[in-house]
This record gives sequence, C-alpha cells and structure tokens, in this order.
Amino acid sequence: MQSRFMSRLIAFVACSAGVAGAQNMQLPPATPLGATSDFLANGFNPDYANYTTTASGLGDALFAVSPPGEPQRLLVVQRDGNVRVIENGVLLGTSFFNISTLNVNAQVGTGSPLSADVAFHRLVPNSASTSSLVRLTAGATPQWAARNSEQGLLGMAFPPDYATSRRFYVYYTTWRDWFGGSGSQASPWQSNGSTVVARMFTDPTNPNRALHETPAGAPTTGVLPREERLITFAQPFQNHNGGYITFGPDGLLYIFTGDGGSGNDPNNDALELRSNQNPGSWLGKILRIDVSGATGYTVPASNPFIGQTQLGVSIRPEIYAYGLRNPWRSSFDRQTGDLIIGDVGQNAWEEVNFAPSPTRGAGWNFGWRGREGFVRTPAFANDAAAQGSLAGDPTVAASTYREPIFVYPRSGNFGGQSITGGIVYRGCAIPAYRGRYFFADFVNNNIWSVRIIGGRATDLRRHTGQWTGPNSAISQIASFAETASGEMLVVSLNGFVRQIVPQAGAPAFIPVDIANTDGVGNPDGVIDNGDFTLFFEAFFSTDPAVSAFADIANTDGETSLSCTGGPDGAVDNGDFSAFFAGFFGN
Repeated sequence: MQSRFMSRLIAFVACSAGVAGAQNMQLPPATPLGATSDFLANGFNPDYANYTTTASGLGDALFAVSPPGEPQRLLVVQRDGNVRVIENGVLLGTSFFNISTLNVNAQVGTGSPLSADVAFHRLVPNSASTSSLVRLTAGATPQWAARNSEQGLLGMAFPPDYATSRRFYVYYTTWRDWFGGSGSQASPWQSNGSTVVARMFTDPTNPNRALHETPAGAPTTGVLPREERLITFAQPFQNHNGGYITFGPDGLLYIFTGDGGSGNDPNNDALELRSNQNPGSWLGKILRIDVSGATGYTVPASNPFIGQTQLGVSIRPEIYAYGLRNPWRSSFDRQTGDLIIGDVGQNAWEEVNFAPSPTRGAGWNFGWRGREGFVRTPAFANDAAAQGSLAGDPTVAASTYREPIFVYPRSGNFGGQSITGGIVYRGCAIPAYRGRYFFADFVNNNIWSVRIIGGRATDLRRHTGQWTGPNSAISQIASFAETASGEMLVVSLNGFVRQIVPQAGAPAFIPVDIANTDGVGNPDGVIDNGDFTLFFEAFFSTDPAVSAFADIANTDGETSLSCTGGPDGAVDNGDFSAFFAGFFGN
C-alpha cells in the first residue's frame, strides 16, 4: 500500500512540477461579489441537507431563540405579540407571554378589541378590515388604526447570565406609552407607532412562562407580562422598524433599528447622529447598551461616539454604528465574533455588510442613504436639499462609507426584493456547511450561502429547492436562527420552524474537491490536478483569503466547538492528511 501511494504521488508531482510557481494559477475570487447573474447555473453546487419540521401552525412566526443554559427549550417569537415554547421538541399549549391585542383584552377583562380600554393595549392587529381595527378615540367619529406588516413583536434576546438573572429583552412596536406612562387614555396617539425596547422577567416558579403582574394604572383588573421599558422612540412612518436585538461577544445588548420608513429616508435619519434630533438619531442605527445593572441601562464607555459631535451638537452616546436602511436580521459568528448584517435595499440592491471582530464595526457608516449597495444614491448625490441639515457634514462623506461584502440585484436571475440576513453555520450535523454564511430573500424564497474569508465574500452557492422535507418548500423566510448547539433553524412567517439536517451520505468533512480542472476556484465535483495545484498554493500561502481553501479538516481529527470534521480555522497537518486521503482514495 505504501509503495502504491508513493508511486502515485511521485508520478503526480512529476506531472505537476512547479506547483509553487504555477504561472497560470487562478485563485478563487476574494473580492466583494456583486452578483449580476446566477453564475451557479453551470457550476458545482453540492446538495448536503434537507429539513425536518420543528413546529408548524405558528402564524406570524418571526424568530426563534434558545435561552442560555436551557438547550431543551426553544422560544418562537410571533409578530402578533405571542411567544410560544417548544420544550424537548414538543410545542406547549400555553404561551411564554402574549401581548397581542385580543389576548390583552381578555386578560384585562374588556372582552373586545373595540373597547375604549384598548388604548392601554400594546399591539394592534395587522389588518385592513374595519372589524379588526382598533379604536383609538371614543365618540361619534372614532379614529381607527391597524399596524403595518413590518410592526409588532420583532425581537427577543437572552443575556449570557440568564441562568441567574432570569431577565430577557424584547423589541416591539406599540401605539402609545402603555400603563402609567406620559399620557392618559385620552392623550393623542403616535399615529405611526412607537418602538419599545423593554426588559422582561421569567417566572421564578415556571421556566416556561414570563413573570406576569397586575400593572399599576390598568383600567380593569388584569394580569400582563411585567416589563421595564428601557428605550422608546416614535416611528415617523409605519415601515422599516428593524427589530433585531442580540447580545454580542462582549455581553452588551445590540439593537438594530430601521431608518423610520417611507422611501429614500426622506428625513435623512440613518445619517442623523445628533442627540437633540428625536427620533432621527435612534433610526437606521446599531445601538449598544449595558443592561447588567439592577434597573435601566448604562452607555458603555467604549461606545465609539462618546464625547463627539455632529455639526456642533453632541452625538447620541448609545449609537454604535449607523447608515442602515432596514437591517432585517443580523448575527454574530459564534466562533469568530464577527458581525454580519442583512440590509434591505430601496430600488436596486440588497446587501450583506460585514464587521470583523474585535471592533465589529464600532463607529462605522454603512452608507445609507448616500449609497445603496456599491452605488451612490442619485437623489442624495444630485439634490443638495435632500441632504437637509447634514449638508457639508464630513461624517457623511463618501470616504467614510463601509462597502458591503455582497450585493444582489432586484432584477435578473436573482430578482430579490427583501434580504433576510442569516447566520454563519457552526453546528456539528453538517460538516460541509461549517463556516458558511447562509441568507435568503423573503420575497422570492431564494436561499444562498457564501464563505467570508478575510472580510470578503466568495464561493457563492444557491440552496433554493435543495432543502426538502415533509412539508411544502421553504418560503417566507423571516429569520435564520440557531439551536443551543449551533444547528441551523429557518423560521417562516407562514408558521413553520424547520431545522436543517444532513442528507444521507453527506460527506464527513468539507470535500477535498476545491477547484475546477483548470485550477480556477470553486469545485466541479471531480478531484483532479486542479485541486492538487490549488491545495498546495493555499496550504503554503499566508493570505487568509487564499489559505482558507486548504482548511478542510480539523487538526489531526480533533474536535472543534464539540464537532469532529469540518474546518476549524487553522490550515494544518489535519488538512494535509485529509486532502491526500481523499485525493488518493478515488
């Protein structure tokens, strides 16, 4: 066996002499991908996974999260204000909490969404039907309202210390300052709603239910989830509410807000930083706060704009980054700590933004509304009046923009309309997916993944139609999420929560086929001379955008994040052994 191996190796090396100095080597693309066509149509696009259904029938399902230290428990957030519990794979019949209008009516005893008491309720229905509208004012000519489809309960996050603190955080859109706030039942309403970031509490006697209480000032006796409001601000329009919240690797709470809506950010809120501009300075931002105290929050001393000004006015200290249109789902890579943001476009481009650890984009301007994708926004560039009070402010200069790492158009073969940002898969079940960033488009139901190497996206693959299972095709993807062990979940607004699982016969680690026959990057399904050449070029390279293609296995088969097989981020002897085992195993 040894002589056969060596004879093949010697023959191959003689045939492929001069690997390190190969003159015609073309490495995989390591520049930002601006997709103008579906260039995967004729490429090698391996299919490794299917799905199983975790839960169904959860209308308005928007997100899922497993509390730290409780891998048996998965909470599903519904846009209408309901949070359901899946425990040990079983959907429980009772809610963790429910702040939907009809449920709140029942809890406070009013019995009807048309009751005058509805002024104290948090979420109103998403409906254009008069019978489902909420009465805002009493009298002979009452005013009515229904929330926009982009409003509601939008986010939920658990802190690292949840096991002891039993506190969690929510992000939702309401219609007024609720129960004992700044106004009475007769006070004017915010006609487009208000964003609320609040702290809630888990019942100490029941881990499957939030702590409830009778709120002070309630119009009737009733029990509702206890909350402490941390941040509230009005919405100038009903769309682009953002809504993702999560705890970063630093243990701080990150809050992703939209630009306030309408179109083309008419108030220039995404670039507005001045603390005296409310609500503009809250909008189109990533906010970062410290919620570790007993009550309220503090601004971390490391926030990037503390002590700085915009046009002579102090910048709101909670701002961490800005220039976002509607960041619909973001995530931190659980292995590297990198921040990845899906930002919904205006008319032409959907984009993925990347902010590497350890700074993770502190102080960055992601460009909106000066830019959409890689393109200067025409109205902003040509109409000085469109810049409003920010004209001449150096913080909005083009040189400060951080370009996306990937864009796709709203036309052509991609034909997207609304990106759903995703996750970097770090689970164990599908080693061939490890280290890939998965994202989707809510409207056209396409699912893609890329590898992010050295801050650049490469190796685009399309998974649309590959992931099949017991129900219909995956559609209306509102979020990607992770189980406690890092397995990938897909949450759909049409009520499904699905887990991505390996297909029978899926490879034990990233395939050794890393190049086409001619040495051009991206695999073609055949392990050949091109793979050999590219592997050695990558193995001995110090450029991470090149060497990452040689990272196909763990060091000597050891575990990484409790997984065996798949890349671990280090190009080493384990990769060398895995490559040759595959190359000579054909």
